[in-house]
Amino acid sequence: DDGNPATTNDMWDANCTCAGTSNAPCQADFWVIQAYTTDSLLGPQPIPNELWLWNLSSGGSGTYTYLWDFGDGNTSTDPFPTHTYAGNGPYMLCLTIDDGLNCISTHCDTVAIDSSGLYTGMIVMGNTERSSTGFTLNVQNPGANGMDEALLNGEPTVWPNPVQDQLNVAFELQQAGRTEIMVLDMQGRVLLHEAGQFGSGPSLLRLPSSTLSPGMYTLRLSSGKASTAVRFVKVD
Repeated sequence: DDGNPATTNDMWDANCTCAGTSNAPCQADFWVIQAYTTDSLLGPQPIPNELWLWNLSSGGSGTYTYLWDFGDGNTSTDPFPTHTYAGNGPYMLCLTIDDGLNCISTHCDTVAIDSSGLYTGMIVMGNTERSSTGFTLNVQNPGANGMDEALLNGEPTVWPNPVQDQLNVAFELQQAGRTEIMVLDMQGRVLLHEAGQFGSGPSLLRLPSSTLSPGMYTLRLSSGKASTAVRFVKVD
């Protein structure tokens, strides 16, 4: 042990000195999308007046304390809070993390919904005429909404990443069943949707991605009550 709590993987170097590898600095980050449910006939459908947030913070010690500032005078130190706004926004949402090793980072972004109760910038087909006031922000707990080990064996693997024309998705099911794969953009819009019956064990699905615009996307895989997501980048 080199005696420095901010380093890991301590090893003896060529000079017989115990030296560790410094962790990347902590970085607060999150991603907000429209909450949605999956209809057996219509596919993914938005849930009005509800947004989901994924905490993407990384680096540092990997163990954080949290301070959420919801931008309406309310705060929370819970890792996965749920907060209800009285109005449609916009509100400045900020997350501050502290890794306990003198690294503190803050990330902020605006959150708002339109008169239809949908995340600002999201476009859906059909009649959405309604009047909405207020919405709920739900910070997703990966332990509760992530992988169900009884159904999914680890996270899916996607390649190439970045991708141009075709995205390969490899995943493994512990039991046969219906599996859905969705590609969402940064506004939470579902741009690609595939579903079908897959057997137990490893499976490979090839998704055409040439129609996607350059940018960052999330691939969400669901089987039964299990669900997990990975991010990828589309390039020209």
